[in-house]
Amino acid sequence: RLSYLAFMEARDGGGSKKTREVSTLVLPSDIIFFKVLTRLPVKSLLRFKSVSKSWYSTISHKSFAKAHLTFSQTHPSLCIGSAMSRFYNKILLSANDKEEEDQGLANFIGHLPNRRKIRYVSESLNGLICLVFKDYTVKLCNPSTKELTAELPPIVDAPHSHSHSSSSNTRLFYSFGFDPVTDTYKILSSLDDYKAGIVEHRVYTLGSGLWRPIHGDGGGCVQHCIPLSETTERICLNGVIYFLTRTRDGTSMMVSFDVGEEKFCVIPLPPEGARSRFQFLFQWSGCPAISLFFDNIIRMWILKDKVWIEDSIVLPSSLDGKLFWFLGIIHTGEVLLVTEYSISNSHTFCYHPERQIVRRVEISTLPKEIGFFGFFFPDLKISTHTESLLSLSNIN
Repeated sequence: RLSYLAFMEARDGGGSKKTREVSTLVLPSDIIFFKVLTRLPVKSLLRFKSVSKSWYSTISHKSFAKAHLTFSQTHPSLCIGSAMSRFYNKILLSANDKEEEDQGLANFIGHLPNRRKIRYVSESLNGLICLVFKDYTVKLCNPSTKELTAELPPIVDAPHSHSHSSSSNTRLFYSFGFDPVTDTYKILSSLDDYKAGIVEHRVYTLGSGLWRPIHGDGGGCVQHCIPLSETTERICLNGVIYFLTRTRDGTSMMVSFDVGEEKFCVIPLPPEGARSRFQFLFQWSGCPAISLFFDNIIRMWILKDKVWIEDSIVLPSSLDGKLFWFLGIIHTGEVLLVTEYSISNSHTFCYHPERQIVRRVEISTLPKEIGFFGFFFPDLKISTHTESLLSLSNIN
């Protein structure tokens, strides 16, 4: 309990001052922990574990971690994953996206835990990130606590190996998802032997200790459900993983995977979006969306209630003459753009289309060697990130 003593000055008959205690305020433990401490950053809470055994027990408890996450989700930041394309190394940056701040967006967190080379970094889900290493082993990471799980067990019952891409004819992909209904995290393994025309899928539920095949035909479209490439964006919204793919005849489309029901669904793209090979997948107001970006015009198709709704954003004239990479629309409603090929002096621009306000935000902490031979390679991954105390040992 936390006590607060209030004092009052009074004068006795002789005019001299005398101090006396008038009240004592006692805060119950649940108020301290769940109304006060849940508002603190993870770094501070990790230090406070050493205050006492009871503090350690409470802060380590899953219910406290969930309460902290609930508050943290109302104050999100950005998670920026960047690839050193030549070496498969990844770094993370925590981005301050406050609209009133003009500069200093990105703060370097450091290299991801474990020095092994990394192929793929997922988006941040409840503050957790899935890592796929060069040898196709998979781990889960909490950047806030620097916690890293052990390797997920290998798949031993599949006709073709999901543990590594042993042939130049095979491609192996992993997707990270969360089902809010059952509060479970799952990893989808997808193996494509395009020479043999074989596609296999397995699902790993964190905490189960084993991989399971997709039951039945996974919704009748398993043969199409492979991301375009290792770096193809995969996003998880409301318990559904989305990614873009292309059939063997070259037709572009979107695929969804229901994390809870473990079923695939093919979603045809709007005609103009399907014809292009330069679609970009992102989330907009809790919905999946694709975009095409040419001549300072961002054309978007947003999937709402299974219907594609077209929209567009015209960038202001103040941004004319610059070459951009469109990185998505963040939770503040701003368009996130990175300009210039040279990573050493690149800048991020945030443009709010409704307010028609442009902010220039400097990313000064990106190492010069990121990119391909010193030039910007479009492998930056931007996702909304919330600090999390969730313990991977409690999940896995």
